[in-house]
Amino acid sequence: MEKNKEEMQRLNDEIAKVNGTSRDKTLLREIKEELQTNQVDKEDNEDNEHKSEIIEDKVEEEVENSSIDKLVRSWVDKDKDRMKIAFEELQNEVTISSDKIKNEAIYYSLLYRIGEDSTRNFETIENKAQGTEVFGVVMSIIANAYQKTHNYDIAILYYEKGLKNHENSTAINGAIVRGLAHSNFMSGNKKEAYRLLISALNSTNNLEERFEYLKKLAEQYNMDNNLDSEISALEKALEIKPNDINILFDVAYAYSENKQANLALLHYKSVVNIDPTHKGALNNLGVAYGRLKLNFSKIKSYKRAFELDNTLAASNLAQVYIAAGFEGEARSILEEANSQKDVQVHELVGQALVTLQEEVKRETEEEQKKLKEAQDERMFQRKLASAEFELTSDKEPSILIGKWRMDAKYESEIEIRENIVIISWTNFRKYKLEGEINNRYLSLNYYEMDYAYPSIAQDEKGFKNKGIAIGYIEEYSKIQIRIKDQDKLVYYEFLRVKEEKDNK
Repeated sequence: MEKNKEEMQRLNDEIAKVNGTSRDKTLLREIKEELQTNQVDKEDNEDNEHKSEIIEDKVEEEVENSSIDKLVRSWVDKDKDRMKIAFEELQNEVTISSDKIKNEAIYYSLLYRIGEDSTRNFETIENKAQGTEVFGVVMSIIANAYQKTHNYDIAILYYEKGLKNHENSTAINGAIVRGLAHSNFMSGNKKEAYRLLISALNSTNNLEERFEYLKKLAEQYNMDNNLDSEISALEKALEIKPNDINILFDVAYAYSENKQANLALLHYKSVVNIDPTHKGALNNLGVAYGRLKLNFSKIKSYKRAFELDNTLAASNLAQVYIAAGFEGEARSILEEANSQKDVQVHELVGQALVTLQEEVKRETEEEQKKLKEAQDERMFQRKLASAEFELTSDKEPSILIGKWRMDAKYESEIEIRENIVIISWTNFRKYKLEGEINNRYLSLNYYEMDYAYPSIAQDEKGFKNKGIAIGYIEEYSKIQIRIKDQDKLVYYEFLRVKEEKDNK
């Protein structure tokens, strides 16, 4: 019953958006990929890769007995006869012809999603909508029905028809572009999907639409297993809505997956600061603390999450109990022992309390250090995002060719070969970065020279791929690079070497 209530409420909200009655200011935002019943808390257990699946307690909302609600309930129950009755009631309630056309599109799209062949109905509805102000909306509704049933090529055709309607609002065009990008992505045309979204992102100053485009980019990068670009899109979205809990949670999880525990910690703390009862973030905060060896804070987060009925936190906490001590329990036992009367308290009890206090102080100082490092890393990430998504055409890559100095220590050189940038330097061994430049964004592979006799650096055997790197051109005299060598992240700064003037 609870599952059906939630499905009905969600679909009811979706239909309300199409009919312009949503509380949201944005009309026709994309219908969610699948009707869900549970929120998934997306963090792994410390000792295995299971993700937390927590059924959130939800406030039950009364469902009004309107025709829309009847249509939703009957669709959830897959009762076509009741759907027809609800649809007829709905049509009798409206007098504007464009509303009737939209309602037809909704009704037959719902039928299509539960197995009815609505193809001819879609053709009829399209003809009715031709030349009306709702043509773009109707095409989007039909396209969405095909998209939900994995008929992506047909969905693309309808989205493209809807996009050609010049009377669409900004919000409707945005929804169509995101739907079109998603269908292209799912049909295998990923480059076109990214092009559509990045082009649309750069063509609007509407912050709400930019936010939605960045969310969609992050979603596709996630499906493409491109963590760095997913993080960049999410960070740019946070520049628009810094306190959006869902985006904060997603970017924290992405940072965790990308082995950037400092930044995972920073963002999970932001979620908990906004919502102290967010049990998924509390559990995942415990994981972040654990990866940073902040064990007391780790246990506190697990305990708080467990108090809120997060069962994964209970599992994590049980593992900690087995492997190590728990600050709260340790303090309670020690203080109880120290307060005993009528017996001589062993001197080690007092020493243990002092050690406990010192360890708490050390962790507090270490946490502040990690958060400071995370702020610096975040600044790099934000500048990286701007370099990737803000289109530039004022400089050609060839301007980078020449001598540079890495970290004010090692001479390096940049070459451009057939649009491939190569950065090389020597620090006992030879190293190089090689890859593509797009706008001011660098996507590179990291190589180290292999030697037969490494102690004397002779007999070169060739470059070996040691990892990947990303970076950005901050100025055309400064480049920032981050190399990922296994799980280690190392940051480098390259400064152009100024040519000495001839004083003769």
